Amino acid sequence: MFMSDMIDKMPPKVLLIDSDVESMDFVANAIERYWFNVIRTTSSDMGIRNLALHRPHLGVLSSRLDKENFDDHDNNKKSLYKLVSDIRAVEGYKSMPLILMLDDEKDKEFFKDLDNGLIEFLERPIVHSELMRNIKELLRKSQPVLCDRFLKHKDVTVDLGSYKVFRQGQLVRLGPTEFKILELLIQDPKCIFSRQQIVDYVWGMDCSRIDLRTVDVHMNRLRSALKKISNMPVIQTIRSIGYCLSLPGDPM
Repeated sequence: MFMSDMIDKMPPKVLLIDSDVESMDFVANAIERYWFNVIRTTSSDMGIRNLALHRPHLGVLSSRLDKENFDDHDNNKKSLYKLVSDIRAVEGYKSMPLILMLDDEKDKEFFKDLDNGLIEFLERPIVHSELMRNIKELLRKSQPVLCDRFLKHKDVTVDLGSYKVFRQGQLVRLGPTEFKILELLIQDPKCIFSRQQIVDYVWGMDCSRIDLRTVDVHMNRLRSALKKISNMPVIQTIRSIGYCLSLPGDPM
């Protein structure tokens, strides 16, 4: 494998700095769902060191940097301001896009002089969809080649940019219909999609002429292609309802 091919398959890196471990895990799990490599860091000093160690593409920074006193609002703002300033001072990171997680949205005025157009602010509690929308928007501005490309579930990765699927790092050869079905399922692994919903998504305006049993044929082809790399089941059949990737209670 050529080095360029390896680099193309590597996930974008997100530096996450948050001394609140529970909050950090919640945010990291949401980001990793979209095939980003999250570098989890619980202190500002280690976060700065991780810039050189990991070369992240984007930073997600929490105002809760003093684990001994999360409730000191003024200190939280000042600590986060210093962290952003320190990151901006590192060579090569003056324009790294940042998402700042604040306890009060009004605090964003405090960071006004640091905002170069590549900072977004999120107020707690953090909403997954809003977080990912901000990450993608910032990457679209700074490094568009990295955004909106990858979705991952367990050992299966869908590259939306090249229309390729990988399992355990190996290419899975799929037809366009099977790719479209997997694209739908992997967007919400715990959602059970009915055959009609799958038909509507895959065939769109032409769906009226598609027999619902056609879904089963393509689903079998998709399963067979995935099994060529691993026999571990990926697609779950929910009898009389439809298909999904994760049953309730399954780890993501």
